[in-house]
Amino acid sequence: MDNIGSIRSRSTAAELGARAEFINSGAVYGEGTAIELGDDSRVVNRGDIRAARFIGVSFQNAGQLINEAGATITSDRAVAVRGSNGLQIDNRGTIVGETAVGIDGGDSRITNYAGGLIESRVSDHYAIGLGGGNDSILNNGMIKASNAISFGAGDDSLTMTGGSTLEGRVDGGEGNDRLRLEGGNSLALASFHDFETIQAVADSRWALSGAVQSATSPLSFDIGERAQLDLAGAVGATALTKVGAGVLRISGDSAANAGAVSVNAGTLIVDGALGGDVRVAAGAALSGVGRVGSLANAGTLAPGNSLGTLSITGDYLHQASGILQVDVDAAGASDLLRVGGKATLQGGRVDVVKAPGQYAGGTRYVLVDAAGGVSGQFAQLTQNSPFLDLLLSYDAQHVYLDVARNRTRYVDVCSDFNQCQSAALVDAISVRQQLGPDTETVLDELSTLDVGGARSALSSLSGNIHASFANVLLDNAAERTQALSRRLLERRGSEDERHRGGAGWVQVFGGSGQMDSEAAAHGADYTSRGIAIGMDAWLNEHWLLGASVHAGNLDADFARGERGEADTLGLSLYGGYSGARFYVDGALSYSQLDNELARSIRVGSIQRRAGSEYDGESYGASLEAGINVEIGASLLQPLLSIEVDRIKQDAFRETGAADLDLLGKTLEVERTTAGLGARWSYRYEGDSWRLEPAVQARWLSSSSDRYAELDAALVGAPELSFRSRGLAVPADRSALGLGLRARRGQNLELQFAYEFQHGDRFKSQNGSVGLRWAW
Repeated sequence: MDNIGSIRSRSTAAELGARAEFINSGAVYGEGTAIELGDDSRVVNRGDIRAARFIGVSFQNAGQLINEAGATITSDRAVAVRGSNGLQIDNRGTIVGETAVGIDGGDSRITNYAGGLIESRVSDHYAIGLGGGNDSILNNGMIKASNAISFGAGDDSLTMTGGSTLEGRVDGGEGNDRLRLEGGNSLALASFHDFETIQAVADSRWALSGAVQSATSPLSFDIGERAQLDLAGAVGATALTKVGAGVLRISGDSAANAGAVSVNAGTLIVDGALGGDVRVAAGAALSGVGRVGSLANAGTLAPGNSLGTLSITGDYLHQASGILQVDVDAAGASDLLRVGGKATLQGGRVDVVKAPGQYAGGTRYVLVDAAGGVSGQFAQLTQNSPFLDLLLSYDAQHVYLDVARNRTRYVDVCSDFNQCQSAALVDAISVRQQLGPDTETVLDELSTLDVGGARSALSSLSGNIHASFANVLLDNAAERTQALSRRLLERRGSEDERHRGGAGWVQVFGGSGQMDSEAAAHGADYTSRGIAIGMDAWLNEHWLLGASVHAGNLDADFARGERGEADTLGLSLYGGYSGARFYVDGALSYSQLDNELARSIRVGSIQRRAGSEYDGESYGASLEAGINVEIGASLLQPLLSIEVDRIKQDAFRETGAADLDLLGKTLEVERTTAGLGARWSYRYEGDSWRLEPAVQARWLSSSSDRYAELDAALVGAPELSFRSRGLAVPADRSALGLGLRARRGQNLELQFAYEFQHGDRFKSQNGSVGLRWAW
């Protein structure tokens, strides 16, 4: 039956037999029952169904109801939807009555979708009342009543999704009943009773403010991986069990719970009160700042949330597999386990986690305070600093943790050249009789770090950015010298050109590079840009001589926000011999450097930034020889080259980091690079322009100083020097270059060049655009 109009009756508005289908897109109103159906019938409601005195939709037996979005089913004085023996309901609209849904017997399924409302507006009535059978409810909408849901006998399930809302009491009834929580939400007005399992699936996060109790059966909390369930109301059952890898937090008053509590997996946090005898299994954990009854621990017990006290009203048993995990800070505060009865220690372990800070020798922490006395001892203590000895001590009612500086040296934990240089320096400073207050503060902080933290701190003390930056500058200077060689090759033209006079040129250039991190030094990303202006002339048909000036800037970024910047200003001389069969080119260059560097220093909680400015100089000399092999309009030039580059950085003093500022001595680096490769070019004559594309490939091998080393000292100990090593350039690398000359007439020429270099943990690229005018 399809209704698109209005059906009204003083009794039952519509009555259908078995296996009927009623589709309502209009309005149905009955002063008695609105719609009554026989067995296995189906109702699809898209409109309004209302009963004044009796039932809105009544199924005699099993059937299906689909209440679509915007549709309503209402009973003013009775049940809005009634059925038996396995009714299936899909609700996206509104179902409201004294009891919204009532089903007797069978295995029923109710799905309340997002936007759906199932509500009882009468006190002490249920929004959903179910009889015997294994019933299931999936709620992604709202279910609302003072008594929201009553499951009858049977193994029932209620699934709440992240977008769902539920207000009122939910009774699981007899049988094995499960509450399943998906997604995340907070329910302030719901309470759950007589469920046997509450499951929070993986990655879900729920907070329930009402009571969660099972008066006649045990209750298991199954909390999935990365899930957390917070319970603020009273929790109780004949027995409580926590399983699953996730976190269950009890923050309310559950002191009345009399059932035993078993934490078999994951973590139980008690920030309120929890009665009953608690047992923590191996691999599980208990933490918090609340209160529990007696406690037997075979897993991990972590009093406090960061720092705090966990109280035990009864006795505490620490078993051989148990771990007591405590946090301490440099101010003398620590986690505390307060035991109202006696504490029995059967071995096990104490794990100490130290907050950043400066720990003074002689500091004592109270870890266990047992009013009924302490018997036995812990078997082992672990902590995360190799430079402090933490010792356990005992008296009749307490367990203490005492702090003392040990004899472990920093060179015993270093792992690379720079760390070990810094470690040897710190070890030497540590044995001095008199230390400045800032140096003493840094050493105290360093002594509290674990191995990883100590290594990181030693690296930051080394100041290797200065040596690495020198190597970056040296490599950049070498690229400028190589650019002069390319300039000489570009200057060679036809025989007519060699009989002309001179030429002036201007060139803008830029590049970037990346040197990856290695064991002793962090990597660097750098960019450069600049301009060069020059003049050259043919002395005769074989000899070319020229000079240029250049100015540029280089920026380099290192790890931890460290950076370096250099402004360069220089002069170059270049010349070459060009014969029919071969050529020889040479170049000399000199640059002045104006450097500015900033580096970060981090020792535990101490963070500082040191800056410096100093000058430098770079020198370069190169020689290249090649053979000219003409192949039609192409020219192939096998070539050999050698280049020597040298950089000298002035001494400097950093500012901004107090005693950790560096006093750097003069730094010098020299590198020799040999090259083997070939260049191919092709000349194309057009009507107005002559084009000459070129490709060059080279293999480069570096010797001498592949990395720079800085000899330095700390301002806090200027008489003790150490060395800091920077990034190394690869011994071998390959280079591929592309070029294009575009010449118009006898005077104007445009030049484009690009080169990419690649080696072990290294790559760079640079390009230039130039203009030449000949006379």
